[in-house]
This record gives sequence, structure tokens and C-alpha cells, in this order.
Amino acid sequence: MENLIFPLIIKIASLIFVVLAGFVLVRTGLLKKEDSLPLSKIAVFLLSPCVIISSFSVEMNATVGKNLFLCFLYAISANFLFLLLGTLFRKVLNLNVVEEMSLEYTNCGNFALAISDLGKMIGLFTMLITGIVLGGMPIKKLSSYKKIYLIAFLRLFAFPFFYLLLMKLCSMASGFLDNPTLFLVTFLSAAAPTAANVSQLAILFRKEEEYASCINVFTTLLTVISIPVMVFFSDKILT
Repeated sequence: MENLIFPLIIKIASLIFVVLAGFVLVRTGLLKKEDSLPLSKIAVFLLSPCVIISSFSVEMNATVGKNLFLCFLYAISANFLFLLLGTLFRKVLNLNVVEEMSLEYTNCGNFALAISDLGKMIGLFTMLITGIVLGGMPIKKLSSYKKIYLIAFLRLFAFPFFYLLLMKLCSMASGFLDNPTLFLVTFLSAAAPTAANVSQLAILFRKEEEYASCINVFTTLLTVISIPVMVFFSDKILT
């Protein structure tokens, strides 16, 4: 657990520092909130596809193939579960599209699986855009987002917990959890904060980009608490 917490704190600190940098750039007049739009287009349409392609540029062998297949099973299980839960909670809690997507999609590419230099770079780039959006927002507007605490709880605690229960059920299949380290990496992705791409898409489509950015930053900050808690539950439930 100690080996997990320190790198996590360093990662969160670096992301928040970049958010603050974007915030300061706008507040000092060096950038404008409107500058987030072209930067978001670069992130979504250029950098994200490049990260996906580079992530799979690995030498293939039997072990790598098996691990990729297991990762696919873990990931597809999480995606379908989160989409199902997101649809359910949208109807029960009357969530808007930003809130629903903030529950369904995690920041796995920037937070847990930034395995290449390009992956690390886009994580910082997207958080810079988030800071630019927040820099153009009145601070007092933060108090108007009443559901942000509920969204954070569901994204960081409830959804990963439901995922653990699903994995416990699937573990009855022989070999499904043969590689605990591999599963831990994918579980950290499932327990990651709200996807930065949610705020990028909100910017592109002009759909509550400030709210989406606040959720992204707030859930990122809380992962210093949520990740150790969820890893603890993972050990208890799956062993």
C-alpha cells in the first residue's frame, strides 16, 4: 500500500500543478477561456488516437498476447458495467449528460495507464485545458454545483465497488484472475477519477464545460483517499 500511495500523491500533485498553471495563465491575461476550444480539438482528434496507437506498439509473444486478452476482458467488463450503472443512475437521480458521462468514463489513459512519454504528455496537456476553463469561471459559481459530491462518491467508490463484485463473480472461471498485478493495474483504471475527455468533449460541444472541469479536478484530488480505500476492499473481496 505504501508503494502505491507515494507515486499516487506525486501524480496528483503534478496534474493539479498544471491545472493551476492554466488557471493562472487565464487570470493574468496571457490566455483566454476561448483558447481551450482549439486545444481541446488537438487533444481529442490528434493526441488521443496517437496515444492509443503507441500504447499497442509492443513486441508480441504468447505471454503478452494472454495479458492483452485478460486486459480486454477486464476493461470490457468495466465499460459495460459502468454504462449500465450510468444509465440507471441517470434515470433515478435525474442526472444531466455531463454527470452521467463523468460516472461512466474514467481518466485511465492519463491517470493509471500513462505508460509512454506521449501518454504522460497528453495527461498534462488535458489538465492544462481544464485549468484554462476554470480560470475563466467565476469562483463563486463553484457553490452552485450541488451534485458534485454525489458524482465524486459514485465515481470513486460506488462504481469501483460494483466492479469488484462483478470480478468476484467472474473469478469463479478458471484463470480469470491468475495475474493479480495485471488486474490491479486495470482496477486502478476502473477506480480512476472522471475522464479528462469528458471536459474536452464538453468544451467542443459547449455543454457545461465549467461543471465538467470542476468534476474532473475534484475527483482527481479525492483519489489520494479513494484509491487506497478501494485497493483495501480489492484485497478483502478477491482474496
